[in-house]
Amino acid sequence: MSLDLATTRRIAKLARIGLEDAELEATTQKLNSILAGSINLPK
Repeated sequence: MSLDLATTRRIAKLARIGLEDAELEATTQKLNSILAGSINLPK
């Protein structure tokens, strides 16, 4: 699963995090890395 900019924008809004447009790409990449790492966690 990979997040897109629109999903990152929605997550930021729900979390009440103010993100500038310039920050969206980097934040999307960071969230995708977090999600990818959580998939590999032992159960």
